[in-house]
Amino acid sequence: MSNITDSEFRLARRRELQRVAAITASLALSGRIATAFASPPIPMVFQPRPSDEFDAKTLDTTVWRTAHPHYRGRPPGIIDSNAVRLADGCAVLTTQSHGDRYLTPWMETVQPIRYGYLEVRARLSLSHINQAFWLYGWYADGTREIDVFEMAPGARNERHRVNTNLHRYDGDPSRENDHNRRSSPAAWEDPAFDPIDWHRYALLWTPETLSWYVDDFRIRSSPNRDFHRPMQVIFTSEIHPSWFGIPSASELPSTFWIDYIRVWGLV
Repeated sequence: MSNITDSEFRLARRRELQRVAAITASLALSGRIATAFASPPIPMVFQPRPSDEFDAKTLDTTVWRTAHPHYRGRPPGIIDSNAVRLADGCAVLTTQSHGDRYLTPWMETVQPIRYGYLEVRARLSLSHINQAFWLYGWYADGTREIDVFEMAPGARNERHRVNTNLHRYDGDPSRENDHNRRSSPAAWEDPAFDPIDWHRYALLWTPETLSWYVDDFRIRSSPNRDFHRPMQVIFTSEIHPSWFGIPSASELPSTFWIDYIRVWGLV
């Protein structure tokens, strides 16, 4: 089989997505069920939004926003709404230094989702920066968070590791911090896995279970005890000094590339 470039691969996948989306829409109108080409583990229906191939010239602000109303960034970083751009058919999240601070990207869905199968294709930078794909809910009585992945491939012992987590906080959401919430961390590691290459990462979120995948391989599964309300889908690239350390000057600017996000909803 001949090798193809990343651009050719993305073009072929986008054409496939357009074809499957049309079939899915037709079947949905007829009351039939379709599963799209990524083959979610259970029968599901493709959701055109917030699915995004990032093919436009600028980010679709009806789907995404690049700031959070209750959060300015993890010190010593501060969220920069200009740190997210589209290029080469991808969303590009860039972290860079700014004096004694760091300008960090934030990209989250405008509308929350509840349950489904979410898949992204991404490539991370070799740096100490925490590049993450996660879901978050801010409620009057607390917060919930599902970390699909948090990775800093340049940090010590992190090159081949995928960190996942679940967080629950009950109380005034403005008082939540890293020390007062209940967490359930887990890590998967494989010496053959390298996140600076392109890989597919997915989460299956149902009323009963949560399952995490890398390239269709399930790396974790957990009963769903706490995550039953709508949540925003979020991508970030932040400095996490107490976990991964501070990036060196040679690691900046750092870029986190997202080729697509595709979302399926429960039947």
